[in-house]
Amino acid sequence: MNLNSWSIFTPRQILEKDVFQYVGLVTSIMQSRVTKIVDDYISWTTEFQRSLADSIKFDAAGFKAQLCSSERKLNELITSNQAKIAKLDEELTKLMSTLALKDKAIADLEDDNYRLSQELDDLGQYTRRTNVRIYGVAEQPEETPIILASTSSNLNSMWMLLQMT
Repeated sequence: MNLNSWSIFTPRQILEKDVFQYVGLVTSIMQSRVTKIVDDYISWTTEFQRSLADSIKFDAAGFKAQLCSSERKLNELITSNQAKIAKLDEELTKLMSTLALKDKAIADLEDDNYRLSQELDDLGQYTRRTNVRIYGVAEQPEETPIILASTSSNLNSMWMLLQMT
C-alpha cells in the first residue's frame, strides 16, 4: 500500500486488498511448492527408471553369461556323449557278430549231438542184435565182461575137448 497516494480507501477495501494479496502470496507459494514437488517426483521417477534399467541390464548381462556358459557345457557334454555312443555302437556291432558266430557254433553242436545220439542208438541196436543169449548158463549177480570172457573161453575149450573125443 502506498501512503502517498491520494486515493482514499475504506477499511473494508484495505482488508479486501490485503486478503487478496495474502491469497495471491499463498497461491504463489503453493504453486512453487507444487511445482517443486512435481519436479522432484519427475526427477525421482527418471532416476528410478534409470536405476531400474541399469539393474535390468546388469541382471540380463549376468543371465546371458550364465546362459552362454550353460550352453557351452551342454555342447561339450553332447560331444562327449556322441563319442561314447559311437564307441558303444562299435562294441555292439562286434558283440552282435560274435553272438552270430556263437549261435552258429551252438547250432552246429546241436546237429552233431543229434547225429551222435542217432549213431549211438544205431550201435546199441546193432549190439543187441549180435548178442547171443545162451540158455542154461546161469548169470552171476556180479558178472563183469572179464568174467564172461573167461567163462566163454572155458566153454570153448570144453567144446573142443568134447569134439576131440
